[in-house]
This record gives sequence, C-alpha cells and structure tokens, in this order.
Amino acid sequence: MQSIILSSQPLQVNSLHQALKRLNIESICARIRALSEWRPDTDAVIFTENTPPIFFDLLERFIDELPSKTPLFFLLPQTKEFRFYFRSILDRCIFIGNSVHVDEAANIICEIMIESYDTCSEELICGPIVMNRQFRYFAIAGHSIPLTRKEYCLMELLTRNYGKIITRERIKDYVWDHRRFVSQNTIDVYISRLRKKLPNMENGPIIKTVPCMGYSLHLH
Repeated sequence: MQSIILSSQPLQVNSLHQALKRLNIESICARIRALSEWRPDTDAVIFTENTPPIFFDLLERFIDELPSKTPLFFLLPQTKEFRFYFRSILDRCIFIGNSVHVDEAANIICEIMIESYDTCSEELICGPIVMNRQFRYFAIAGHSIPLTRKEYCLMELLTRNYGKIITRERIKDYVWDHRRFVSQNTIDVYISRLRKKLPNMENGPIIKTVPCMGYSLHLH
C-alpha cells in the first residue's frame, strides 16, 4: 500500500514515514503546491498541518481525481474554513489529532487503509490474466509472474483498456505520475521488459505497437 504525506517540512514527518514503513506502507512527502502539476498514485492522503485557504481549490481538484474510497487522514485539527469548504467530503475524512503518538497514528492509518482496500479492491480479470493491485499480484493462466511496481502499473493500464490504443502520454501520466522528464526511450524499455515476461502461449496476451500512436494489449 502507498500513501502521500502532505507537509511543507519533510524532515518533521520522517518519524511518521518510518512508522508507516514498518507496517509495509510506502509513503512519499510532498508540498500541496506540488499537486498542481503532479498526481501521485496513492491509497491514502495524510495531512500533517493546516491547509492554507489559498490552496483549497488546488486541493479540491486533487481530491476529486482520487477514487471515492481513498481515505483522507488529518493529524492536526483543520480550521472552520476548511471544514466548510470541504463539507461534501467530510465523510471521507478521519481526524486523528496531534495528541496521538506517531506509532499509534500509523496503526490507525494502516487499519483503515486495509479496510478501505477490502471494500473497494477487486481482481482485474481479462482472459487468462488475473491481477490484484492490493498484493501486486499478476498471473497468466494461473502462473504468477513477478513485476516491479512500474511494470505492474503499466500492465494494469493496458489490461484495463484491453484492445484500446494507449498513448505514450497516457502511460507517462499513469505510471510516472505526470512527471514531464520521462523519455520515450524509458517507456520503450518498460514495454520491452513486459514483453519478455509475458509467456508465448495460445490465447496469451501480447502487447502490440501502434506506430505513431502508442500500444495496445491483445490476445494471441
């Protein structure tokens, strides 16, 4: 599982990062203003400080793009302005408070994230392909194939859009979180890695290159 910690002072949330890591939850720290050009793939958002009103619109757009079951954790009480502006999503907010020890806060976050996963994660099945994002499980005809995180995200994107052409730009946005510095060669390398891992079998998956457009997943 993955989380994003919103904080203007990354060093001050290192203890929370370590506590989450001990519970097998990866986390990255970011300033809210960074969300204007970056959409991280995350299973939870953790707020460690009050959100200035100047960022309300930006934060609202970011939250709107998250899956509806993604929990939002607050380790500090939010202002009345915040609660009023975001009153429509308060049912997704978990206010932990700042009096809770960091390890206890991490345990609360972990328990709720697992519960959220249990209610919204389903297996993705396409022909002989079976995927489960929670466990990063990928199998073809019952044979499990280990994938790195980015390989999994790329395969998931192709599988969810079976038969459709996926552009390089969409791959970059989905797998690399809208980062602009990802080169075309990098995407080609990951496509090549996936192709080598896919078994050559009857009715098995194959990734086709669509010249000048992108890639598409099909079955033999």
